[in-house]
Amino acid sequence: MSQTAFTTVSTNRLAAQPASSSLIYVRSTSGADTGTLTIYGDVSATPDTDAIALAGQVEVSSVEIFDSISQAILSTAQAGTVTAYAPGTAASGDIRTDVNPTDGDTLALGGITYRFKSTMAAINDVQLGASATDTTLALKKAINLDGIAGTDYFTGTAANPIYSATVATTVITLTDRIPCLRQVAQTITESASNFAIRTPIGGVDGTLLFTFAVGATSAADVLTFSTEDHLTATLPALMLGTSNPVNTQGRQAMLRLWSDNAISYKVQSSTDQTNWTDTSEGTVALSASTLTNVVLAELHEFVRFVVTTNANTDDTILDARVIY
Repeated sequence: MSQTAFTTVSTNRLAAQPASSSLIYVRSTSGADTGTLTIYGDVSATPDTDAIALAGQVEVSSVEIFDSISQAILSTAQAGTVTAYAPGTAASGDIRTDVNPTDGDTLALGGITYRFKSTMAAINDVQLGASATDTTLALKKAINLDGIAGTDYFTGTAANPIYSATVATTVITLTDRIPCLRQVAQTITESASNFAIRTPIGGVDGTLLFTFAVGATSAADVLTFSTEDHLTATLPALMLGTSNPVNTQGRQAMLRLWSDNAISYKVQSSTDQTNWTDTSEGTVALSASTLTNVVLAELHEFVRFVVTTNANTDDTILDARVIY
């Protein structure tokens, strides 16, 4: 008779942890990728998650500031390679208004085309001022969305998704909102010769945290659910996961399980380690602090353990093994 503790799949490990508490930004090499990436980890020393909607090749940032990461899961496999980074260095540049625009002139930056209007009539219209200084200030407010809607810019205008801005008289300094090297080069164009433009440069990527190759949907460090002393936490808070297969050689197998927190799990069976089927036991709620033995009803060649629900905000002491 043999016994084996379940371990999680190790094909896609985390590359690094944030060096300090920080946002995390992600991107894909495919412009068509719009899946959801959920990051699991500690935020202000408390387990938490953050779901980030991919925007293809455009970098998007988490809302939460992570101290550490335990796992990242994609909602579905993506067409491109998805990468995540800690903050690096933000690109910066500037725009100087040399000539006050005329009514209807435009300036395109960060994916938004701003139109300067004496009488604003549409989203992204910027109030054309009596002087270059007045117009420059209104443009800065439109970029940041820190002015008065209907006065500085047309109601419904959104903050620029790429840049934030500061202003000194007729010079706007642009800073990338995400400190990174943009995968897609940014340009700034104008309809008339009103501005002296220095397109932001100098962006540098931060530390690579994890990568999803095409088809991968999970990244995590290897976990081993073995803690017979019932003292060592083996399952991070909120984390889900699927174990490596265990070859039970067609023998009658039994699960031996103990956890200090309630979780739900299921067992899957396979003969080729490619196609998996849930066993007849189905999804089971594992009670906390209770040694549980489950004799699998059928004979199986390979089995794997799947954590399906883990709502615990503390790390869990989980011992999960198969005896055969």
